[in-house]
Amino acid sequence: MPQPIPGFAKVKTMKFRGVIVVLLLCFTAAVLFLRSASGLAAAVESHCYEEATGAERHIFAWRLTVGEQAVITSTEENKRFRNVCDLSGVTRGWEMQQGGHTDVQARREGNVIVLSGTCEGVALDRRLPVDDAPWLQPLSYSFRSFIAGEDDEIEFWTIRPDKLKAVKMKAERREIESLMVDGRPVAARKVRISLTGLMGRLWAGYYWFRCEDGLFLRYEGVHGPPGTPKTLINLYAREGGC
Repeated sequence: MPQPIPGFAKVKTMKFRGVIVVLLLCFTAAVLFLRSASGLAAAVESHCYEEATGAERHIFAWRLTVGEQAVITSTEENKRFRNVCDLSGVTRGWEMQQGGHTDVQARREGNVIVLSGTCEGVALDRRLPVDDAPWLQPLSYSFRSFIAGEDDEIEFWTIRPDKLKAVKMKAERREIESLMVDGRPVAARKVRISLTGLMGRLWAGYYWFRCEDGLFLRYEGVHGPPGTPKTLINLYAREGGC
C-alpha cells in the first residue's frame, strides 16, 4: 500500500483554509462596497410653495438634496438661491442669482462671512463680521434640527438678501398647533423669529414645521413699515414640479 507523503495532508489543509479565508474576505469586501455604493445615492425632496403679499402672489420651487452635505435650492421665475449646509442645518455657503446682473456668493471664514460676485452689475467684495453663533440661511431647512432638539431658544446669523447684510436673530420654539394641509389637519411645531436685543420687540415672524419630519409648512410676517400687508408662504404641492 502506498505510504502518504509526510506533511502533504497538512499542506493541503492549509491551502484549503487559505482559499476559504480569501473567499470570505472577497465576500466581505463586496458587501461593504455595495453598502457604500447604496449610501452614495443622495436623498431628494421637492416641494412647491406659494408666497403672497396682499394681492401679489407667486409660486417657487424648493429642492433639498442630502448626501454628505445638504444642498437647498429655491427657484422662481428670475431668481435662484442655493444653500450648502451641514446635516445639522448650519450654513457653509450661499448663492443668489437674480436676472442677468446679480450673482452673489457667500462663504464663512471663521467669524467673517465673505461676499463676492456681482450685484446689479457691480463687482462685490464685502466682509461681514459675525460672532460664534451659527449661520442659518435657509430657515426652511436649518430649523429642522432646532425643532427636533432640546433647546427652546437659539441665536443665529442670517443674510438679508435685499440688503446683503448679516443680521443676528433669535428663534424660539413654541407650541404645537394643528394646520390644515391639503384639507387634512397636520400637527405642526411653531417657531417665532425676531431680532436680538431690544429690537426684538419691534418685529417678529413665524414658521410652522410638520412634527412628523420637520417639513416646512407655513410662514407669516410683515416685511415693511406699519400698514404693509403680511407676507404668507404656504406649502402649495407636496412633491413634483410646480
